[in-house]
Amino acid sequence: PLEVRLLLNLFVEEAQDAMRRAGGTLGDLSPATLQGIFGAPRYYRDHSLRALCAAADAMRGIGHLRGGLHRVGKEIPPIACGIAAGEVLLATIS
Repeated sequence: PLEVRLLLNLFVEEAQDAMRRAGGTLGDLSPATLQGIFGAPRYYRDHSLRALCAAADAMRGIGHLRGGLHRVGKEIPPIACGIAAGEVLLATIS
């Protein structure tokens, strides 16, 4: 339904903004996942800290959205952030 898509867009935008503020790059975007990449293509010495800050910032922003929706009688399912670290090989296949 349209209302669900509009709500989902609010949450995705909040998470994307938090990721960008921390210097992340948008990776995978699927119906259930928003992936941020830190440390590539632009290297930051503190990329792990940036990822943690982005996750905390996103959850804080989503909490504010959740509170506003709750005040008008709207409930949404739980939302969580996860962090994974490791080496990745990035390439363009043509």
